[in-house]
Amino acid sequence: MSPEEFNKWRQKNDLPKLFQFFKENLPYFEEWLSEYKISDNDFCFAPHTSQWFLGSNELTFTEYKEDKETKHVICANFESKFEFLSKHKDISKKRNIYFTPYLLWGKNRTGTINFIQTDKVNISYSDTFRYGLWKGGPRSQAYLLNSFPVLKLGQIKLANGVLIAPRNLDFVDLDELVITGDHHGAYATEVTFSSCRNISIEHGGLHHVSFRYCVLDDFHCSNGRIQDFLFQCSSVNNFSCIQSTINGMTVKYSSFYSPLIDRTEIQRFSYTPDLRYKRYHAESDICRRLRNVFQNIGRRHESQHYYYLERCYERKALWSPYLELENRSKFPKRTYAGRLTNLFSQWKGKHFTTKETLGHLLSIIFFHIILWCSPKYVRKALGFKINYFGSLISYLVWGYGLKPSRALTFGMFIIVSYAVVYYFIGPTAGSQINSIYFSTVTFTTLGYGDILPNSGNLKLLCSSEALLGAVTLGLIIGAFSNKSAY
Repeated sequence: MSPEEFNKWRQKNDLPKLFQFFKENLPYFEEWLSEYKISDNDFCFAPHTSQWFLGSNELTFTEYKEDKETKHVICANFESKFEFLSKHKDISKKRNIYFTPYLLWGKNRTGTINFIQTDKVNISYSDTFRYGLWKGGPRSQAYLLNSFPVLKLGQIKLANGVLIAPRNLDFVDLDELVITGDHHGAYATEVTFSSCRNISIEHGGLHHVSFRYCVLDDFHCSNGRIQDFLFQCSSVNNFSCIQSTINGMTVKYSSFYSPLIDRTEIQRFSYTPDLRYKRYHAESDICRRLRNVFQNIGRRHESQHYYYLERCYERKALWSPYLELENRSKFPKRTYAGRLTNLFSQWKGKHFTTKETLGHLLSIIFFHIILWCSPKYVRKALGFKINYFGSLISYLVWGYGLKPSRALTFGMFIIVSYAVVYYFIGPTAGSQINSIYFSTVTFTTLGYGDILPNSGNLKLLCSSEALLGAVTLGLIIGAFSNKSAY
C-alpha cells in the first residue's frame, strides 16, 4: 500500500479496535473524551495516534480542507500553520478541538504520575504505555499493556524504494523488520509507542527517523547508513552498528546498555542518559564503550567527553555500592533494592501503599544497621567510601586530568589562602603585596631568599605550601598532557 492507502486502512480496520481497548482499560479515558468532545472518528483520523497522548500544553485538533480534500492535524498552534498554507493553497478550516493530552490530563485527574496499569497480574503501574509481553513463533506478536495485540508490520523485508513516511506507525509491532536499499521517502518518519525489537538495516540507508517511547532492543545496522536518528525515552539496549556510517544520531533519556559500534564513521552523535534509576555502573560502562569508539576513529574531543563522564559515573557508583547489581552479593540482602528517593516517589505515585512503604523503609534501616555493625561488611563499605572520596578529590582538583583550569584554580586558591595567613602572622605581616609575593615564591619553590620564615611553625607552614605547590604544578602539567593524549 501507499502511505495514504495504509493510513486510511488503519483508520477503518485497526485504530477502532485500539480505540475500544483504550476506552475499556485506560482510567477515566471516556471522561477525557467526553470533556473535549472527541469522537471515534476524530481519534482515528489523527495523523499520528500518539499525538492524543503526548504534550505538556494544550493542543489543537483541526479538521480542514485543502484543495477540496479533507485533512486533519494536531499541533500547538494551527493559526500560524493555516496562515502559511493559505498563501500557497486553497485551504479552509472546518472545526477545531482544543484538548489537553491524555497522559497530562490523566496525571492531573488522578493526582499521581503512575496511573496506567501495565500489568494486571503483578499490579504494576506506569506513567506511559509499556510492552511487557511478546509471543514468539513463526509469527511473533507484541502486546501493549501485556494484553492488546498491536498491528503486526514486522518480520518482512523492505526493499529499495518502499516508502515508510508519512505512515502512522504509532502503536504497531515492527519487530524483526529488515530494511534494505535506499529511497524510503523524503519525509521525516515518526514512530511512537511501538515495539521495534531486532530491527535491521542491511546494505541500505534510512534518514530522519524519530523513535519515542519505543522498545528498540537489538537494533542492528550492517553496511548501512543512518542519518538524523532520534531515540527518545526508549529502550535501545544491545544496539550494534558495524561497517556503517552515522551522520546524526541522538540517544536521549533512553536505556542504551551494551552498544557495539565498530568500523563506523560517526558525525554528530549525542547521548543523554536516563538517570531516573541511577544505574551509575551501567552508565559508566556505556561511556567507556563510547570513549573507545571515538578513540578508534580519532575523535579527540568526543573521547575526552565520554572518558570524563565515565569517571564521574564510576565515582557516583562508589557511594552506594550495595545498590549496584554487580556488588549486591558482597553485602547483606535487601528486601527493597532501591533508594530512599525511589521509595518516596513510588509512594507518592501510589505504587506502594503507606503500609508497604513503611515496611520497605524499616527494611532499609535494618539493612544499614547490619551493614555498619558487622566487621565483615563494614570493611568492604569503607573501602568503597575511601575510593569515592579519592575520586571526588581527583574530580574537584583537576577533573580526572581533563580540566587544567581546575588545577590552575586550585593552585590560585592555595596561593591566596597561604597569603592571608602570612598577612596576619608571617614575615610579611601587614603587607598585602609582600604576602602574595612570598606565597607565590613558596608555592612555586623558587626560593629567592629575600623573605624568610622567622619561626619554626612558619617553616612548617611554608614547607606544606611548597609540597602542595609541587603536587599542583605536576597536576597542571599532567592535565595538559592528558588532553593532548586524546
